[in-house]
Parts: sequence; structure tokens; C-alpha cells
Amino acid sequence: MLSFQAVERVAYNFSLVILVVFFYYLAQERLSLSEWKSNVFLGLGFGATTAVSMFLSVPIFEGVILDSKMVLGVLAGLFGGVVPALITAGIASATRVAIGGVGTVPGIVGLVLSVAVGVALRRPLARAGRHRFLFLLLAPGIAAMSAQNLAALVFIPLIGAEATAQILRLTFLPSILVFIPAAAAISSMIAFVQDRSRAHAEVLSARLELEARVRQRTAQLEAARDKVVLAEKLASLGQLTAGIAHGLNTPLAVILSANRILVQDLQVSILPMVQVVASMTPRQTRAFEALAGACITANPQEVTRTERRKLLALLEGTSVAGMPRLADLIGEFGLTDLQEELSVLLEMEDAVAAAATLADLGRMRRSTVMIERATENATAVVGALQEYARTEADDLVENVEIRRELDHVLRFFDHRIRGRVEVVVQEEQGVVVQTVPQALRHIWMILISNALDAMPAGGVLRILAESRRDYTYLAVEDSGSGVPEGLREKIFAPLFTTKSDGAGLGLGLDICRRTVERLGGKIQCVSAEDGAGARFEIKLPCRGNRRVDSSN
Repeated sequence: MLSFQAVERVAYNFSLVILVVFFYYLAQERLSLSEWKSNVFLGLGFGATTAVSMFLSVPIFEGVILDSKMVLGVLAGLFGGVVPALITAGIASATRVAIGGVGTVPGIVGLVLSVAVGVALRRPLARAGRHRFLFLLLAPGIAAMSAQNLAALVFIPLIGAEATAQILRLTFLPSILVFIPAAAAISSMIAFVQDRSRAHAEVLSARLELEARVRQRTAQLEAARDKVVLAEKLASLGQLTAGIAHGLNTPLAVILSANRILVQDLQVSILPMVQVVASMTPRQTRAFEALAGACITANPQEVTRTERRKLLALLEGTSVAGMPRLADLIGEFGLTDLQEELSVLLEMEDAVAAAATLADLGRMRRSTVMIERATENATAVVGALQEYARTEADDLVENVEIRRELDHVLRFFDHRIRGRVEVVVQEEQGVVVQTVPQALRHIWMILISNALDAMPAGGVLRILAESRRDYTYLAVEDSGSGVPEGLREKIFAPLFTTKSDGAGLGLGLDICRRTVERLGGKIQCVSAEDGAGARFEIKLPCRGNRRVDSSN
């Protein structure tokens, strides 16, 4: 019978089996390999370990050795599958042939049996469920022991039954004392690596799924935010459109009215003018031309009641006495400087017709001036709109003249300001800040609109702009009811509004805050200086703030 010293040698030989745990760990967790490359690597690892074990085997009979190839064959089939099992069997068989001896054929048969049994045990292991640990403690060792003893039967035709029985007696004790514990230990360690890899894969999968859900949810929230921001922008666009409509409709109405008067005068007055001029003497014609030239080229000036009474007094005792149109004409166009020509006109036989002709020319001139001024107003509104709609890159910083930008923005609110709100601009002359123009316009639009909303019955809108050492200070102040101290931080939160239902979405100040912060500045709400109303203060960082030379 094999001595216990030999058993110790067999146990030492089996300690090499732990190498397969290392190979399995590398294949499962450390090396990023595809499935077939992982199987090949695992098969090579099992095969190399088996070959080393066979070279360090314990001889138990002439030409017969005892090693761990049966256990490794079972483990290769059980944890690796068909490909690692076949590679392990191939390497181990070649090694056994190289070692030689009468045990070569039985050894190869045992290897084939062990890998086949290992592969066959994969399905029962998958179905073991909560008995999996017990299955791993017993099944691999019993399978390896059975393959070892069944392979020994191949010795009968080779060396006879008596010698075969002796070999079986020599291998029985080591197979019980070593095969089962070694297979159980290695199986447990590999199973631990398996569980760890599976848990890692599940955690990775859960993380990826969570990240995907977070990305999806973030995209949904951003889409929802974009919709709400778009709604706020559309609301602002509605206010902007109202301002533009008023700013254009008023001058267009003036142009239309003045044009109708001008057309009417041309239709009615041209023939009488020709007749009056045709009846004049050369001296009267020269006087009329001078007076008519003054009416056509001069800009009409407003005539006060006092001046009108004085002019009417001058006309007393003439044929045109009590003709207010002529008195207004003389005052508006400065005809008092043409005393001689006026005297010639008043001495005419048909002075009333000549005076009426001059009054018609003056009225035509007034119509052209009205059209000119209304056109300038409409052009200014369109220019302000073009400035507001002008697009730049989000990060394109330009030199922005504060007062010029402010004047453009105030034009959009002219219909809400005129006659009910006093606008006071306290600005150091020619302050320029380096910032994003479009962003600054949006800030002005939001703060001025909110300030006007806070003063439904009218009031004072005060705007301040100062260039300080490290920053540009901007402020918009109203004389409304103010903001309670407890709400001064909340009003910058999205969807928070102090306006009545439907009057606002609660995003204007949030957009304003984020825009200011994007520019690197800060915004806060404080009480107005006189204690009535609210003041929104903005500090934009100094990026080369400077003054514009007012002489330019």
C-alpha cells in the first residue's frame, strides 16, 4: 500500500492545481478578451498546469504515475466548457505520451473520461440552485476519483488482473484523501471567482442601465425645460411684438394721415395757386416766391398763444385781418423776417387768395415734415429690432456701449412707458463693458419688463450704470410694491412667480440669473433706495471696461 509519505507527495503535487484559479481569474476579470479568446486562454492555462503536475508526478508502479490530471480534466470541463476541456486534454495527452510507460494509454483514457464528465456536470451545476455549494464540494472530486479508478481497468489487458488490482489498491487511498478535498477547494475558489465576476457584470450592467436612464431622464428634463423656456420666450416675444406693433403703427398712422392731407392739398390747391401767381405783377411775384420758398424749406415751429395774438394784432387794418391761418403761417415759418415781402403781399388786390395759397403751402410743408419724422421713428424701431435680433456666438465678447444698448431696448417699451412712467437713467457718460451683447439685451428686457409690471398705475423707472474698479454695476429699480425680504432669493428659482395666475411662467428671473452667471457676474434683489419698490443689482466682471471718448 502507498505510504503516507507518498500521499504527502501527492498532496504537494495537487497544490499546483491552485494555478488554474489564477488563470481563471485572469480570463474572467483582468483580461478584456472575447469569448473564444477567453476559452483558448483558459484551456492553455489548464493544460499547462496539468503538464507541470504530470512532470512532478508520484510513481506508484513501474510505468504508472499518480498526479492531478483527472481533477484538472474535470475542472476544465466543468468551469471552462468544451473548448478549454479539449485543449486541456490535448496538452495533457501529449505530455503523458512524452513521459511514456505502461500507464500512458490508461492515463489518456482517464483524461478523456474526466473532461467528458466535467462537461456533463455543467448542466446539473446550473440547476443546483441553493445546493450549488454542496454540489461543488462533492461532485468534481467524486467524478475525478471515478475517472481515475475506471481508467485503471484499462491495465487489465496490458499487465493482467493481479497487477491491475495492486495499482487500484495503491491509488484508492490518495484518490479519497486528495482528489475530493482538492477538487472541492479548487471548485470553491473558482466558484467564488465566478460569483465575483457575475456580480461585477451585474453591477456594471446596472450602472450602465442607470446611466442610460439618467441620460434619458436628463434629456427629458432638458426637453421639458427647453419647452418651458420657449414658452417664456414666446411670452416675452408677445410683449416685444406689442411694442413693435405700437412703435410702427403710430408713425404709419401719422404718415397715412399726412399723406392724405398732402394729396388733398395737391388736388384742391394747385389750380388756385397757379391762378393767383398768374395774376401777380413781377414785384408781387418776387415777394411771393420769397415767402413761398421760406414756407417750403423752413421747419415749422410751434406758435404759442401769446405769439399768435401778437401776429393777429399785426394783421389788423389789412385785408387779411382776422385770418388765423396766416398768423400761424407767419409764426411757424419765421416770415416776420421778410417784412418787405409781407407788405407787398398785404397790398395786393387779392391778398386773401395769396395768403390762402401761402397757408396751403405751409400745410403741405407741415405734412412732409410729419412724414419725415414719422419715418425716422419707424426706422428707429426697425433698427432697434435689428439690433435685438442680431445673433452672435454665445461666447463672442464685444465692446458694448451701455447707453446705446439701453436706448434700443427702451424703444420696445415705449407704448408702456409714455405718459405713465418716468424713466430716469443715471449713467456715467460713455460707459462701455466687454460682454456678450445679445445676453445683455435679454437681461435688460427681462428686468425692465418686470419693473413695468410692478407699476401698473405708473411710477418711476430708474436705471443705473457705473464702471467701477473690478466690475460694471448695473441696476434696474422700480417704484412698485417691492419684494418681501423672505422672497428675494426664491424669485430667482425656476417656476416661482409673484404675479397673478397666467401673468407669468416664473422663468424670466431664472433665465436672467443664469445668463448673468454665464457672463461671470452676480445678480441680487434689494430694496429701492427710497424704500419703495425693488432694485435688481448686477455686477459684471471687468474685462477691460472703459469709457468712450465723448468727443468722438
